[in-house]
Amino acid sequence: MSLGIVASLTGENPSVKELYQSWQKLYWTDRDSGSVVLLQMCIDLTGYKYRMVSEEPENIENWADFVTNKILKADYEEVSIIADSTVQSALHKFLELLIVQDRRQLLQDNIWMVRMIKLMVGFCESNDDVCKMIAGYLSALILAHVAVVREHFEKSAKHEPERSSEQDQESHQRKKFLRRTEKLLLRNSVEGFSYSMTLPLIADIICKLFEAYPNVYVLDWSFLKVFEILLQHRHLKTFSRVAVCLLELLDDEKQSEVVIETVAAFFVECLGGKCVRAMVNYKSHERHVMAIVSILQKKSIGEPIFDEAVSEVIRQHMFHRDKAIRDYALDFHAYSMCTPDESPEMRNKMLLSILHLYSKYDHSEQSLKVLITDMWSLDFFQDFQFLFDLLHEQLAINEKLFISMSLVYVIKICFKLLTDELQQNNSTQSVNRPHLQKILKTFCHQYPEALETFGSSAHDRVYLSLLSLANAKFLFQLDRDKIIEHFLANLLCALEKTAKTAKNFDVLHGTLATIRTYRNIVVDVDCMWTELLSTYFGELCDQRSSFTSRNIGKDDTLIGDYVVSLSRMAAFLELDTSFDEHMPVMLKIVTNDFRLLEKIGFSKSETAIFYRLYKCVLAGLVRMLHRSDGNKNSSSETSVDASLYVAVQPFVGAKLKKRSSDLLHVLIKQLKQYKDSLADSVHMFISLCDCLLLFQPKINDLGVEGLEGTGYNVKTPLLAMMAKYLLNYLFAIQYDWSENAAYKQKQLLDKYIQFYSMHHSLPQVTDTHYIIANYSEETRFEKGIEHLMVAIHRRDPSGFAEVICKAAFMLLQQYMSETSLKRFFIKFKLFATTKLAGDESVKVNIVNVFSEVVEKILKHWMDTAVDANHGEMLKLIEPVLIHVPEDKRLTFEPLLRNHAEYENISEIQRKSVHRFIKKFCRSN
Repeated sequence: MSLGIVASLTGENPSVKELYQSWQKLYWTDRDSGSVVLLQMCIDLTGYKYRMVSEEPENIENWADFVTNKILKADYEEVSIIADSTVQSALHKFLELLIVQDRRQLLQDNIWMVRMIKLMVGFCESNDDVCKMIAGYLSALILAHVAVVREHFEKSAKHEPERSSEQDQESHQRKKFLRRTEKLLLRNSVEGFSYSMTLPLIADIICKLFEAYPNVYVLDWSFLKVFEILLQHRHLKTFSRVAVCLLELLDDEKQSEVVIETVAAFFVECLGGKCVRAMVNYKSHERHVMAIVSILQKKSIGEPIFDEAVSEVIRQHMFHRDKAIRDYALDFHAYSMCTPDESPEMRNKMLLSILHLYSKYDHSEQSLKVLITDMWSLDFFQDFQFLFDLLHEQLAINEKLFISMSLVYVIKICFKLLTDELQQNNSTQSVNRPHLQKILKTFCHQYPEALETFGSSAHDRVYLSLLSLANAKFLFQLDRDKIIEHFLANLLCALEKTAKTAKNFDVLHGTLATIRTYRNIVVDVDCMWTELLSTYFGELCDQRSSFTSRNIGKDDTLIGDYVVSLSRMAAFLELDTSFDEHMPVMLKIVTNDFRLLEKIGFSKSETAIFYRLYKCVLAGLVRMLHRSDGNKNSSSETSVDASLYVAVQPFVGAKLKKRSSDLLHVLIKQLKQYKDSLADSVHMFISLCDCLLLFQPKINDLGVEGLEGTGYNVKTPLLAMMAKYLLNYLFAIQYDWSENAAYKQKQLLDKYIQFYSMHHSLPQVTDTHYIIANYSEETRFEKGIEHLMVAIHRRDPSGFAEVICKAAFMLLQQYMSETSLKRFFIKFKLFATTKLAGDESVKVNIVNVFSEVVEKILKHWMDTAVDANHGEMLKLIEPVLIHVPEDKRLTFEPLLRNHAEYENISEIQRKSVHRFIKKFCRSN
């Protein structure tokens, strides 16, 4: 053994067994020499070159002084063999043979071990990091094997026959030695916690000891404090190992009740808060901690085991992406709040607590949807009664509307889950249909009442959100479950009441649109529709007749009532312009009031609603003229009455031309106003788009009497104004969530898309690039922008390429964002290869799309490269370029080199061109 144990272990093909046998032979020949070999092994592991002689160990009085004055003054060479897994394994095996295999002899003669432990203590008491690291690691290895010896000794002692008092004394001394040795080694091991190389190795050894001997380490010796020390060192692998160990110690199938209770108490008192806060940084190991807190909270039903701050961190994980973690967090939430009697109020409290977290930490709607889906599968939502009651309660106490809107969202999610389950094929999945029908009946009982209540209240946003569930597409399922008739009667009654009492335009329009979806389902709806028109018209006439030359513009009450009647009529006519019998009177009212607007004194919002009504009346007139012209020789019921046609003559021809032009002039002028409210902008913008569609030049070609010369030609500057106006209200302004901005902004974008889809004589489409450039960002308008791009491509494929080019350079030159541009190209590539290629209305050659876009960008790059800083455009375009075929890419070299500005571009720009050509524009 002249080379030493460490040299032998690190050599090629070390035979651990032979090495042990050689040492054993030496030790029984000369205990001092054998001990020195082991001590030298410890020294060699540190890297210090000190050589110990046989006589030294027996004469050392203070091992710490020996380490400081002898070992640390020797030459040093870094060895780092602890990082070698092969050496780790060999060292572990050698110590196992040394301690465990010859355990009987160890208990009789342990001189070498005592000296090794003393040396480890000396290492620990020194100020040398390497020594402390080696001492910690070796102590942990020795500890693992001594624990095995102790276990064997205790088991054999139990089965031995009666012994003499002398034997008992000897046995007691040996047991005492083993336990004292283990405690000392564990204390030494802690010294290795401070080093990233040894910390995970020692942690794993200690955790295995706790898992193997919980009665000793947890109960007899109360060593759980070591976990607290371990977690003070921020180390991912160690954190994970400790969490797994604690889970093992809490497993009721493996551990005794007293072990579990001891570990649980220690965790709650000493580790819980630290682990919960730490797992936020160790996201890959959250599951272990969440499992622990769930198990522990289950043992204390109704009594939170942590303070509110820690509990809140845990509850936030109910919105986690990982289902297992969500389940643990949900269990924790339930067990911390629910009492054994499971009182009904507890369900409300649980749900409200979830929604407050959702609000406070701004979790996504999708995360709430996933959580509610989980809760639905756990039968948390047994009925809709408590959801609607809770909604009424929250609105009554005037709490933040966000919680109420979140409750509405929960109701919508649950209803969707319910109908989805009811529509499942019973042959593929077992469905408890009677139970689901029972839940459905609670919805059908509560829903109409809620609509009636909120439709006539100030909670417009709550009503509009709930209203989406009244869509007729859900009726099929309701009909299958034989409850449709009673439900429909109550629903339509509630909708009709709202339609007659509501004052808000959005509420009126949404309600009327919903009623209209039932026209082919419920016979009575046509009668209701006609009655509503008659009621609205009568109200409008009555309110307008109240104005006199003396009170006009002076009585706020009269104006307020008149605006309500205007709103109701406008909302109705947006959906149905077939009001021929009322046309002459409506025309008189709106044309007169258009002249008297300043005198009446409408506010800006009221004026916007009036314009919308005016637009609807003109649309009704134009459509009536079309029908009249088409039915002059027809005796059908759809033909326009001759007397009615005569009555509208004062409003057609040149006068219609002037009135439409005047209205368009006012609406276009509003495009320069960027400080209007979002609600006003919706009325103005929709009215403008509808007027432009209504008076397209094509109507001049129809030869319809009364429409001669009324066409309006859209000019390019107007398109730019519209795009910038829309850009302001969609992206430039940040709205408070309570303004229901998403609902209104969607209307703006949808109308803009409709405008480009239906107008057939626009001079260009390229101004849409102002909107499309925002496709680079994650916004709620992503799908809308995709619909716009599809509409633009259908209309003008060549113009579409120009739009994408302009959008790209807008991001680079105006927004100065190469990151946004890169993201834009990546998203555009995905859009084109999926949505655009899948457009069934036109046959799209997707290769041509990419080719045209790249060609446009390259031309624009060269056109402006002299004056503009284009950054990395040629490099950023690669996501799109790779879809351009090689033969097309070959044409890009002459396009760039033969460009008129090629000789004028900077040297830097020219190098960019050369790199681009070399990489993409030459044949492979």
